[in-house]
Amino acid sequence: MNNLLFAIIVIGQLFFSQKLFAKNQKAKGHIDLGVSVEPGFLFRDLMFKNQAISLSYSAGLLVRFRNLKAFGFTTGLRFSNIRDLSTKTPYDYWQRDLSSPKSLSPLDSLIIFTQRDDKYRLLDVPLVLNWNVKEDRNSISINLGLNCSYFVSEDISFRAFRSTGLTTIESRNITSSKYGILQFAPFASIGFEHRCSDEIRFRIEPALRYQFLEHKFGAWDHFWQFGVNLSLFMAIN
Repeated sequence: MNNLLFAIIVIGQLFFSQKLFAKNQKAKGHIDLGVSVEPGFLFRDLMFKNQAISLSYSAGLLVRFRNLKAFGFTTGLRFSNIRDLSTKTPYDYWQRDLSSPKSLSPLDSLIIFTQRDDKYRLLDVPLVLNWNVKEDRNSISINLGLNCSYFVSEDISFRAFRSTGLTTIESRNITSSKYGILQFAPFASIGFEHRCSDEIRFRIEPALRYQFLEHKFGAWDHFWQFGVNLSLFMAIN
């Protein structure tokens, strides 16, 4: 059902883009094709409580429709790798479940810190409304939109730091995750764009997303994501 819904979103996006293409042609608007890379950081609260700063990224292809008025529309397909890294947590060997054989391992008594590292991989379809507040060789725009994301997989790593200096890592990949297949993230950004030539434009766009991952058992996992999107657009008409 979720796969079908994502397919409907993508097909609807293509249909809507085709309609915009035809409308822009009649209105003598402009259509740009672009590539984008967005490094960013994820945080669960503004104080980074129990969370280490770690780099996430998104990259993909974009298509943008610009008319002769103040508004435009951007969509595309991007791949995102979102990383959630915890801080090192003090480990108390004696608080472990002693009924577990692993709890009785002599090596476990040497652990002083543990750390968890989650990586979420998503395919994103951005749907963005662009409002150009300044249109010139150097332009400024305010952008509001929604990321429709298809959950691909999740990597989970556990690090154990021992008093001997030895660090061990236990990893596993989850394709059928505890999270739902479809996720949504509203976002806002301010775009600063430089027209390099009549065909080429370079764009820097600080963006803030409110990402919420839905658990299959009904709960939600919330976090904020701040990134700087770097895009290069080429006009095709």
